[in-house]
Amino acid sequence: MAASGGDLAGGSSDATREPNPLRAEVDPVVCALSGYCVDTSPELFELGDDHAQPRVTEIGPELRAAALEAEAVCPTAAIRLFGV
Repeated sequence: MAASGGDLAGGSSDATREPNPLRAEVDPVVCALSGYCVDTSPELFELGDDHAQPRVTEIGPELRAAALEAEAVCPTAAIRLFGV
C-alpha cells in the first residue's frame, strides 16, 4: 500500500539535504605508499615521506565520491573517512 506522502508534502527529505562534510585520516602505520589514493583523488591526497596524507581538512559534497573511491582503492585500508 502507498505511503500517505507526509514527508513529500512540506517536510524535508534526507535526499534533498546536503551531506555533512567528510574528514579523512590516513593511518601512517598501515599506509604502504602505494599511491592509489593520489592517482584516484590528487585533489584530496598527497604522498609524504612516510605515508599518504590528506591535502584538505574538510571534504565537501563535490569531492565526496572521489574520497569514497580513494578509500575503496587503498590496498591496505589505511584511509578512514569520518562523517559518512
